[in-house]
Parts: sequence; C-alpha cells; structure tokens
Amino acid sequence: MTQKMAATWGDFSRSAPHYVHEPGYPASAIDALRGLLPSARSLCIADIGAGTGNLTRLLSQHAAQVWAVEPNRAMMQEGQLRLSELRNVTWVSGHAEATNLSSCSIDWICMGNAFHWADSLRALHEFDRLLKSGGRLSVIWNLRAVDEDPVLQEIEALVRRLAPGIGRVYLNYEELLAGPARRVWESTQFDDCVYINAKIVETFTKDRYIGMWRGAHNIPAQVDKKTWDSIITEIGGLLNGRDTVDLHMRAHCWSVKSR
Repeated sequence: MTQKMAATWGDFSRSAPHYVHEPGYPASAIDALRGLLPSARSLCIADIGAGTGNLTRLLSQHAAQVWAVEPNRAMMQEGQLRLSELRNVTWVSGHAEATNLSSCSIDWICMGNAFHWADSLRALHEFDRLLKSGGRLSVIWNLRAVDEDPVLQEIEALVRRLAPGIGRVYLNYEELLAGPARRVWESTQFDDCVYINAKIVETFTKDRYIGMWRGAHNIPAQVDKKTWDSIITEIGGLLNGRDTVDLHMRAHCWSVKSR
C-alpha cells in the first residue's frame, strides 16, 4: 500500500493558513528593483504566484494597480483576507503560463519564490505578451541562509535524523544561476539583465517561527503525518528557553527588460 504523505507535492492548500508567519521580502531589494523603472510612471504591477500576498503588500506601495495572480484557491482566499484593506490590489485566478491578464497592460511583473514552479518557456512567452514596451520582469528568491544560521543548521540535522534519505531543496545562488534564473536572462524576449541581492536577519517570536515551519511544503510532501508531527515537535523542543529566534535570509533578484 502506498504511504500517505503529510502534504501533496505542488499543492499549497495545507500551507495557506501558516503563510502569515513567513519572513518578509527585503524592502531595500524591492525598492532597488522599482528604481529600474521610470520614476514618473504610475505603475501597473502583476505579482504572479502571489500566494497569500507577502510580496504583493510591498508591491502595492509602488503601484496604482497590482494584479495578484494565484492558482491555488486556499492561498488566494487567505491573501484576500489578509490584504482586504488594500484598494489597489485585485486578485485573479491564473498561473504563470496563463495569467488571464490583458496583453500590453503591465509595467512590472514580479515572481517571488515561484518561478522555479513554472514551465519557464511558456511563462516567459506569457510575460512578453503582458508587458508594455520597456516593462520589466523581476524574479526573486528569498531564501533561508542555512550556512549563516546556526538554528537552521540544527533543524536540518534533526530533519535528516528523523527522515533520512528525503530530498531537500536547497535553492542557492549557484543553483539559481544554473537553472531558473539562467532561463530568464537567456530569453530572447528580454535584455538589460540586472542582478540585485540583499541579506536580512528577521527576529521571530518562538510561536511565529514554529508556525513558519508548519507551513513548509518540501518536507511534509515526502513524509507521513506522524513523522512530520515529530519533526515539528522536535523543532519546538530545540527552541525551549527562547522567546525569540533570528532567521537569516538572503534574497537573489534578477530583473530584465522587455525588448
């Protein structure tokens, strides 16, 4: 009999209620990416794979209109609830390859921690269709800096002990260069590639930190519920005696301009 995993690979419905605990994107990086566009333009932005709106909220500060495009119903509903006060944000059911947005209507497309899920060739064709002349596409990965974070290193060790042999997704700069980011700057539809990176250390309460881990996708999609519950319990035990936890993050951003 096939073992039932704690989560279904590629389905983020289970994670949606926990995404409120996710770390924020560094505002300095978003500001720098915005600076690549004309300062006087009243921007129309598309956040593709918007999830529950973590990046959308930041982008709304730079836009007359933000289209938050998300394929997962549970994630979208959570985002609509969390961002209900933002009058310049409209949610759309769609995905990177078929956004359901109008041609030549967007000044700036952003994807945060999402482009590696897309069919890159089809998505880039769709983005080329959406962008106005001179518009930009920014792909952003906001990654946990495991090599700089001793708490994350301890957690990864306990994951390997409790779930030996599972695959771990350690997206890092080198992997992005060799894979999804490379497909962006090598695309014939775009030029003027700019790379921006930023480091951030965000202080979490213990409860928020555990909540962030409850929303993880990679591990529970490979282990059964009992194993996943054990991992969460041991993460809680690891943090005993702490009121707060510092999370080390590193953002890698590539921005290209529509030809």
